Amino acid sequence: YVKQGSDLQAVEQMKEFLGRKPAGRPFCLWLNFSDPHHPWNAPATDRPDPAALTLPPHWPDLPGLREQVADYLAEVNRLDRSVAAVLAVLAEAGFATNTLVVFCGDNGAALPHGKGSLYDPGCNVPLIVRWPGVAEPGSVNRALVSTLDFAETFLEAAGVPAPDRMQGRSLLPLL
Repeated sequence: YVKQGSDLQAVEQMKEFLGRKPAGRPFCLWLNFSDPHHPWNAPATDRPDPAALTLPPHWPDLPGLREQVADYLAEVNRLDRSVAAVLAVLAEAGFATNTLVVFCGDNGAALPHGKGSLYDPGCNVPLIVRWPGVAEPGSVNRALVSTLDFAETFLEAAGVPAPDRMQGRSLLPLL
């Protein structure tokens, strides 16, 4: 588990972790990024022009909301760079073709009808799986899943039987 204070710090900690990993041994690394959570403080270079945004029809088109959405999208852009850096480290370490990578958010956007609500924007949480040779690149599955399913998924991927008392379901059949 690597907790970061900045995106660069997390990537450096990941490099250190992989450098200490015994050769020929599997690993599990849980890496957290705080983007796109408040406070929204991504650099202006990542921020789109608020006036150029197309807002969903259920949001009021107000200048303050446009500013908030632009700040949120700047955080998403910074997160995209962080994830790209993680994938680059895996490639440099020789793990790009044999590593299951799961990217998941914890809630919908902290914008109207989002985080903390049961409206679609509140339940629309990112979940991306990359596993070369198993998960088809670019494929989409609309199944409703839970992070509760991750433990059983990882155990099955590692060839370890899940205890009967576990409540989740492996997501591997969806891949």
